Amino acid sequence: MALLAGTTAVAVGGLTVTAPAAQASGTYLGDAYVAQVSGCKAWMNGLDWTSASGGYYQKTQAMLESWGPDCRMDYVRTGPTAADGFDDKRYQDGPGTLSTNPYWDGPGYRTWVCVVNLDRGTSNCGEKY
Repeated sequence: MALLAGTTAVAVGGLTVTAPAAQASGTYLGDAYVAQVSGCKAWMNGLDWTSASGGYYQKTQAMLESWGPDCRMDYVRTGPTAADGFDDKRYQDGPGTLSTNPYWDGPGYRTWVCVVNLDRGTSNCGEKY
């Protein structure tokens, strides 16, 4: 799928649509939250730090980088209720980077990223935050 510069492919209800690419921001959460396979890497950044309850980031944002292959990143979130959970899939066609929007990730929520090299069919997931 060829994309215009500054856009990203987003899976919505079984359809793939083109949307503006989100801007990268936040603080790198660390190597435990990285998912990597040959040519594809996904990681999470934290935003809006609070010192409440021992300290945590109130939002997380997933990032994807490809060095050539077609890659898919899954930003997965679970929460206190089933309605709080979702899987935001993003596609990178060939070399490039993209990111999700920042999502709420407060107490009771867990988020993680997975990455798939679509050319090889290999996948990997990072730890839950």
